[in-house]
Amino acid sequence: MVQSQQYLTDAIKNDKVIKSDIIDTLIELDELPSVGTQAYLNDLLIDIYNRVCDPEDNIKIEVLDETTPDKMIEFVNNNFTTYSAKLFRQSVR
Repeated sequence: MVQSQQYLTDAIKNDKVIKSDIIDTLIELDELPSVGTQAYLNDLLIDIYNRVCDPEDNIKIEVLDETTPDKMIEFVNNNFTTYSAKLFRQSVR
């Protein structure tokens, strides 16, 4: 688990490698029942996705063998709740 919300946000917005502890934290957030938390989680996933889509950003997500938009969508579909995955897909397509 990450140390703070600020650390999580900064890592997602700035780090060149999104480490597995960041992804693990997002998965933990997905298990919380709060609608506000789900919206916050979706915003974070979209921030990562937008960075993945930006060819100049050139980030790597540790838990993916290949960091592409399609691989990220597949990962979210396979590792997050149906609700979160659907919300994410609707937001990025």
